Amino acid sequence: NDFKKKCLPIWELPPADGTPPNSSSTNANNAAKARKHGILVITSTTGNADPPENISRFTRYLKRRTTSPQTFTNCSYAVLGLGDTNYDSFCATAKLVDRKIGELGGNRVKKLVCADEGTGTMEEVIDPWLDGILGVMEVECSGRGTGVDDDDDDDA
Repeated sequence: NDFKKKCLPIWELPPADGTPPNSSSTNANNAAKARKHGILVITSTTGNADPPENISRFTRYLKRRTTSPQTFTNCSYAVLGLGDTNYDSFCATAKLVDRKIGELGGNRVKKLVCADEGTGTMEEVIDPWLDGILGVMEVECSGRGTGVDDDDDDDA
């Protein structure tokens, strides 16, 4: 819950040895290729589509109208949701975080993946995500990536 003090000051600046993103429309491809900070989010949803306590302040920050639309311009991210389709709001927190970081300038490196306890197949979804995500983040954050891996069969 200390993300505003500890993380935001870092995320606001391009990585020290990277190229700052260029916001001009003629250099949009170069901006996407710039080095980025990596953000991995693994979260569940509690109660009536409520975020767990340890991510609640972050989700409130993401939803604020005053949050800058460029907050995550220097960041690449991926989200893994943990949920149960027996509940109406399956992976609501993960879906919110994934959508809002993207809307606030983040570079999604892997489509949102939602693991479902209701089907008993959580490990079949979580294990491949965990096995591959650090490699994907390394490539994407180094500026050598191509963005979201659309060939991923793990996504929900």
